[in-house]
Amino acid sequence: MENVIDVKEYREVVDLTRKTTEDLTSEANELYAQAEAVAGISLRLVAESGRRLSVIKTRVGHGEWEDWMEVNLKFSAKKANRMMRLAEKMSDEDSLFSKTTTLSDLGISRVWKLLAAPEEVAEEVVENENVAEMTARELEAELRKVKEENEALRDSNDEIREQFEEAKNMKAELAEIRSKLKEAEEAAEKEKENPEAEEKRKAAEDALEKKKQELASLKAELKQKIEEARAKAKADAEKAKEKETQDAVEAAKREAVAEAEKEKRRLVAELAEAKAESRRLEKTADPQVAAFKVRADALQESFNKCLSCIDEEPDEERQKTMKTALKKLVGIMDGQLE
Repeated sequence: MENVIDVKEYREVVDLTRKTTEDLTSEANELYAQAEAVAGISLRLVAESGRRLSVIKTRVGHGEWEDWMEVNLKFSAKKANRMMRLAEKMSDEDSLFSKTTTLSDLGISRVWKLLAAPEEVAEEVVENENVAEMTARELEAELRKVKEENEALRDSNDEIREQFEEAKNMKAELAEIRSKLKEAEEAAEKEKENPEAEEKRKAAEDALEKKKQELASLKAELKQKIEEARAKAKADAEKAKEKETQDAVEAAKREAVAEAEKEKRRLVAELAEAKAESRRLEKTADPQVAAFKVRADALQESFNKCLSCIDEEPDEERQKTMKTALKKLVGIMDGQLE
């Protein structure tokens, strides 16, 4: 790399205030460029290690592979398998993992999380502008959420499910076309003077480019449909929640009305009993009893008017307040009779 800042010099500098702003600006930019390059290189180094392990695996044989890794590697078998998978993905130019500049800011631990997810899920999550700020755990949770959402959409939407399958089949077709292109390129290299070999190579190259464009178009269409389906699902969920709230309010109102009717019936029963008692008192000739009857009738009439006021009040909260006040008054009068 050009313009590499000397590490020894960097460590020895303590007082950066002695440097000019121009020097500090230049060094800051250079250090950032080096950091970006190192991040990209680290992914490529891991992938190169994985490529070598893949070759060794074919030589050792599947049955002996686990034992060979345990004896010969200075890292775990799990990491070795990840590295081989990363190498395979990075060799596929249509794969997210071939774009090291996209992944270089994420760090290897988050790249492993992406690698473990279905690629269409990883691609969608990487498009999130906040992905570089996510912890490995947050990234894993986001990948799981998007995967579950996509699976739910596939299960509920036939068109989306068909397009997912079409994209999967198209990727397989791409791999087959690439294989044919490689064969055609090798044949054309061996037979440089043979026009037919060159025509086959060109035809395979054109077919590959056409299929790549078809896949890109399908992915864009699928992405739009997923976004529309998610927006609809969100709107439906909000409507369902709103309806649930309205249903709860209506249920509370019905319960309040039923309680009010129950209380009204109790008060009417008490009034009927009071009337019966008043009629019994009417039959007596005692002047004191007659005077009591007049006052009792007036009290009953006032009570009835209070009930009418409560029934005519449109506000439920004020109705409750009025009932409470009336009950308290009745209770006080009842207590004075003890």
